[in-house]
Amino acid sequence: SFRMYPKHSVKFTSTKKIAPVTIKCDNYNGTIYNASGDMTASAGKFSLVGTTDNVTVTGINSTEFTLTNSSTTTGAPSQFRIKEIAVTYAK
Repeated sequence: SFRMYPKHSVKFTSTKKIAPVTIKCDNYNGTIYNASGDMTASAGKFSLVGTTDNVTVTGINSTEFTLTNSSTTTGAPSQFRIKEIAVTYAK
């Protein structure tokens, strides 16, 4: 697990092209730490899925991309706390 505060980013790199990435966010005492959906991806599209403690980045089709917490607020909801990451590679 790790967390990203506003304006922080993480870079994903691979030798194969990355298709979607699914991320499970922390949900603690009823607060879902998904940066209130304020995330950007340098390749692909970031979106909240279902219960909002799951997010995806789809349409990456690249060997690298950067995920950035673009929240402009402060406090717990602006944090992006990652519990699990599932990377799927393109064919």
